[in-house]
Amino acid sequence: MLEVENLVVEYNAKERKRVLDNITFTLSKQKAVIVGPNGSGKSTFLKAILGLVPIKEGRVMVFGNNVKNVKNEVRVSSNLLEVYELVNLSVKDIIFLYADLKRANADEVLTKIKEVEVESILKSKPWRLSTGQQKIFGNVMALSMNSKLALLDEPFEGIDQVRRKKIAQMIQEFDGEIVMVTHEFDVLLKYFKDWPLYFMIEGKLAGGFRVSDIPRIYMNREEKPGYISKINTRYGTLSFTLNEGEVSLTSATNWEGIFEKISGEL
Repeated sequence: MLEVENLVVEYNAKERKRVLDNITFTLSKQKAVIVGPNGSGKSTFLKAILGLVPIKEGRVMVFGNNVKNVKNEVRVSSNLLEVYELVNLSVKDIIFLYADLKRANADEVLTKIKEVEVESILKSKPWRLSTGQQKIFGNVMALSMNSKLALLDEPFEGIDQVRRKKIAQMIQEFDGEIVMVTHEFDVLLKYFKDWPLYFMIEGKLAGGFRVSDIPRIYMNREEKPGYISKINTRYGTLSFTLNEGEVSLTSATNWEGIFEKISGEL
């Protein structure tokens, strides 16, 4: 179980740049997705859960433990490459190292890598891999190793359509909780229609939807009557409605396009 209460993360102590602004989020036996434009704080949110960034205010509880007090919780895993670059080893050696640390079966990871047909990465070091190969390696690690909570940052970045389908199947079959962040609506609608959906803009979180709602969701300037959720931004208040509104989420292929449209109208 993941419990995030009033989470605040700031970069640059002098300027006090707030990257995550009073985030509250709970995940219990679920798989959820967070979408938002680049720079909205999605990746930082995952890093906060992992204990990789300092928490200014609030708390993050994973399986009942505060991440400030417990490091390297073996039941939590991620596809973030920096987690696996801490040691200067080949992909194969990293797999066996983590399997030993987590008392897991390395063969499970090797089988998944074979299923995605990227066995060639095993002899390479992670930083030498292409973006797509790095994502595949990270995804496979996150979805294995006896993990009960997987944190997936843009899991389909740089991956071709055939392998996307295989990765999506692994994500669907994962026996645990998942927080996935992405900006790709087409992938979500194709593979993850029943997942809870959250929006993150300027470090603020809004929810109340499912992925299947995307074709019916509109973003609006200010608070529209009957809005489901809202976020206060530097542009003013943005609200989300169903079935009617100012900018439809399906009017662009991804979140970046939607945000460009709404910010252009503000």
